[in-house]
Amino acid sequence: MFINSSKESDPQAYYTTYDTAKQTHLDSLLAKINFDALTSVASKAKSGIRCRIPTLYLGLKQAVLSQIGGQNCQLDLEFDDGVTWILESPGNEVGSSFVLMEKIPGTALQWNDASSEQRTKIIQQLVDMFSELEKHPLKQTGSLVPAEVRDKFETAYKAMITGQMNAIGKKEITSLPVDNCIAFCWRLSALPALTSSETNEGPFYLKHYDDKGDHILVDDDYNITGILDWEFASAEAKDLAFSSPCMMWPLGDYYDGLNNLSEDEIEFACIFEIRGRKDISEIVLGGRRWQRFLFFLGGGVEEDESTFESLFQGLRKSFATDVEQSVSSYKDWKVEAINQY
Repeated sequence: MFINSSKESDPQAYYTTYDTAKQTHLDSLLAKINFDALTSVASKAKSGIRCRIPTLYLGLKQAVLSQIGGQNCQLDLEFDDGVTWILESPGNEVGSSFVLMEKIPGTALQWNDASSEQRTKIIQQLVDMFSELEKHPLKQTGSLVPAEVRDKFETAYKAMITGQMNAIGKKEITSLPVDNCIAFCWRLSALPALTSSETNEGPFYLKHYDDKGDHILVDDDYNITGILDWEFASAEAKDLAFSSPCMMWPLGDYYDGLNNLSEDEIEFACIFEIRGRKDISEIVLGGRRWQRFLFFLGGGVEEDESTFESLFQGLRKSFATDVEQSVSSYKDWKVEAINQY
C-alpha cells in the first residue's frame, strides 16, 4: 500500500532522517485513515478476495516509521491468495489519497551499509539502466505532464531561480535572505555557462531526482528488482540526466565545499569507459557543476550560515576554470556581489 501523505519535500531529507518529525507526521496521517474502508476497497478491486494489513497486528506506528518518506508512506496489503499489493487518489471514504499497485519484490537499498563488492554490483546494474534510458530520448524538457508548449531548458531554470527570489522578496523565504538572494543572482549569471545549444534544444533524458539509494529495491544477492519514487522525474539535458546519483557523493566533503569525487563515482565512470562510453564517463566525472547548481534550487534553502557559505563556495569553485586555482573568500565575494546585484 502506497499512501500519499502530502508532505512538502525537504532537500535535507536526502541526507538526514528526522525521526521526531516523521513520527508527528505519521500520527497525523494515520488519524485520517479508515482502514476498514481501505481493505474493503482493495478486496473489491481483487474480485472479493479478503485482505489484511500485517503491520496493524505487529505494532503499526513502529513498523511504518521505517517506510515513511517525504511524500508518502508504504504499507503491505496481503490477500488470502498470497498476493501482496501496495497502495497511492483524490478525496474518498478511506480518508487519504491512494493508488493500488502490485508490490515489487525486494527491499530498499541501504547504500552506506553495502560492502564494496555489493556496491560494485549495483553500480554495474545502474550503468545498464542509464544505457537503457539513453535509448529513449525525449523531444521536450520539463515534468512528464501533458502540455502544448514547453519552454527552453535554460528558460525553465531561470523561472525556478526568479521564483525563489520573488519568494524572498515577499518574505515567504526568510532564511539568510541577502545571502540567498545574491546567490540566486549569481546562478542567473552562471546559467549560460551550463547551457549550450544542445542543452537547450535536446534531446532530453529521464532523470530520477530522488536517487539517494532507498529508491532502489534489491534482493538478497543485490540484484536490482525495481526502482521506485519517480514522482519528481523530469526530462533533462544529457549532462544532468547521466551525472552520478547523490547516494554516491562524498557528503562530508560536499558540505565542506570540496568537489572531489568519491571512489564510487570514479568506479561508475570507469565502468562506462570500459564499456566504450567515454562520453558518459566524462559526464559522470564532470557532474559537480550541475549537481551544485541545482542544490536547494526549487526546494528549501540552507538556514545555517557556515553551511551555506561552504556549499556556495563549492558551487563557485565548480565553475572556476582550470587556470583558476582558487576563488575569493565568501566574505569578499559577498561585498562585491551586493554592490553588483
